[in-house]
Amino acid sequence: MLALIWKGIEWIVQVSDTEISESMWIIYECTHNICEGAGFAAIAAALKESSKNKGLKVSVITSVGNVDRDVFAKILNGENFVD
Repeated sequence: MLALIWKGIEWIVQVSDTEISESMWIIYECTHNICEGAGFAAIAAALKESSKNKGLKVSVITSVGNVDRDVFAKILNGENFVD
């Protein structure tokens, strides 16, 4: 499976836990939706690359709802969820 993925990848974007938590807050604040952690990581990557993609149409496919309630509550309250 990994070999198949590597065939189609042009680059990989590394994001931090902080960037993921910021994407969680942004998506909830702007859309009142939540998605699972990997989906928030993809959104964080798109946000991180936003200057590179300026003027382009960008979409991120996510699945919804699978996020730890306590972690999500901390993020919405502006707390650091990383121990």
